Order: sequence, then structure tokens, then C-alpha cells
Amino acid sequence: MSQTKSISNIENKVFRVATFEDGIWEIYLGLFFAMMSVFSVTRNLLGPAVNALVVISISIALVGVVWLIKKNQILPRTGSVKFGAGIKKKLKIAHIITWLLVILTLTLAILASKNLLNEPTWNKLPQWVTDFDIDLVFALIFFAIFSIVAYQMELPRFYLYGFLIAVGNFSSTVMLVYGGKLFQWPLAVAGGIIIVIGIVVLIRFMKKHPIPEEEING
Repeated sequence: MSQTKSISNIENKVFRVATFEDGIWEIYLGLFFAMMSVFSVTRNLLGPAVNALVVISISIALVGVVWLIKKNQILPRTGSVKFGAGIKKKLKIAHIITWLLVILTLTLAILASKNLLNEPTWNKLPQWVTDFDIDLVFALIFFAIFSIVAYQMELPRFYLYGFLIAVGNFSSTVMLVYGGKLFQWPLAVAGGIIIVIGIVVLIRFMKKHPIPEEEING
């Protein structure tokens, strides 16, 4: 039993290294949310349809860049690993969570920009509750998603990411409603912090896992 548990722990560690310890997906998420911070600005310049198409295209392009970096820079350092059924399930869940987060954010931005979010009226509660109830719910969803990833993958820094995105998105909405600020700088700051952390993690990863000499010479 102890040997099986030890093997499982080793496999989980390898999975974290292969999936999250290089910082690539964190850089992607940071770039995505930084891009979303100017969504309202570019919508005014390009129009709703073109703006949505541009955002979706850039998001897909970023995924392609991530895949290329993983293939050309990360895989030579970690090698090819065949995971068991449990790890494959975790990997699938991680990818699903990432895409759900991206789709959720994009959908919310599009609906909000077109004023299609019909918020209920909460009797006997302050007006700000009615103004930002849906935004509070989405903030909690963002934090919950990142917290699940942090807990499942044993990556404490993802709690920070969830907090940054939740607060950044909610603060940006408040500024838009009360101040008419189209540029969502709190969300941009949150994305920027995640990018910086991701870059630091990537640099540390590349120093810790250099490309083997046979890969360079081959």
C-alpha cells in the first residue's frame, strides 16, 4: 500500500512539473486578462462583432503559442511522460477549467457590453447590491475556480491568482458603473502581476531543468 502511495505521489509531482511548474499557462492567463481589461475600449473602436472576433482570435493564437513553447522548450527539458488514468483525468479537468474560465470571462464581457445582463432588484438591501450582485457572484466563481486548482494541484500561488482576478474584475466593474472608466486598469494590474509571477516561475524552471546536451547536439 505504501509503495503504491509513493508511486502515486511521484506521478502527481511529475504531473505538476509537466503542467503548471513552467509558468506558461500562468503567463497565458495573465495576458488574457490583461487583454480583457481593454475590451470595452476596443469595442468602442472596432464595434461589438469585430471586437469579439479579434478577442477570440487572439485567445486562440495565444493557445497556439503556448503549445509551441511547450513543445519546443518545455518538452525537451522534461521529456515525454505517459501518465496513468488518474493523472490523465486531472489533466483533462485542468484544461476544461482553463477553457471554462476563458469562455466565462469572454461571455460576461460581451453580455455586459451589450447590456444584456438583467439583474434582479433586491428589496430592503442597499442599491449597490442590486448594481453589482452578478459581479459579486462572478468574483466568487473566479476565486472558487482558482482555489480548486490550487487545492487539487497543491499550488498555493493559484489562491493569489483567484483573489487578484476576482478583485480586479469587480473593481473594474465598479469603476465602469460609477466613473465610466472603459479601461479596466485593476484587471490589467491583476493580469500584469500574474504575468510577472509566471515569467519568474518560467525562468526558475528553465534554470532548474536545462535542455540535455544530447538534445542540443542532436
